[in-house]
Amino acid sequence: MLRIYLTMCSKTYKIIINVRKFGDIMVDIRVVKTKENIVTAFFSLLDIEKYRDITVEQICQYARCSRSTFYSHYNSKESVLKEIIDDYMSQFDSYAKKRFKENTVFSNLLAEIMNKLIIPEKKKLGKLLQIELENLSLTNRFEIFYKEIFLVHYPDIPSKNIISELYGACVVKILKAIIEDRLEENDIRVINELQKDLLKASVFKEY
Repeated sequence: MLRIYLTMCSKTYKIIINVRKFGDIMVDIRVVKTKENIVTAFFSLLDIEKYRDITVEQICQYARCSRSTFYSHYNSKESVLKEIIDDYMSQFDSYAKKRFKENTVFSNLLAEIMNKLIIPEKKKLGKLLQIELENLSLTNRFEIFYKEIFLVHYPDIPSKNIISELYGACVVKILKAIIEDRLEENDIRVINELQKDLLKASVFKEY
């Protein structure tokens, strides 16, 4: 009877030491570590394979986990990709909302997002931007993100929907060029001046 009690205590202890609190949420660090390994494996495979050729079996080999472990966290390689994109977009959205509360100038906000969040991750983001799936496209998510940022700052301008869509598409085009190292210093300076001129246009002056 005593041996059973000690065994139960031991198991309880192991569970406790493997749990950490993040804010108000208790998280099993073993789960966190496993998912980190899977994501790392996913990006490693993107270095040598096209997305369409990557298999769950390869991800498991690189992550050093079993297929059953993989499927306890993800339904497919698409669900891994979706979670990665969702995590990035959540970071960008949280940062934008925080800066808006601090009354950050609109043009400065976009530069901050680029310098602090996108450029440090440009290698990974570059790989993700190469993946174009109907329901899983980082390009589309970026365009929606920048369109929504624009509408938050300029909610009442004439033709706001089409202008915000054009703005989002333009920003993403520039973003891709930066990630792919296709822009020179003078190009960035010209783009900044164009953005300033755009925001000085009569349609924005009252807002």
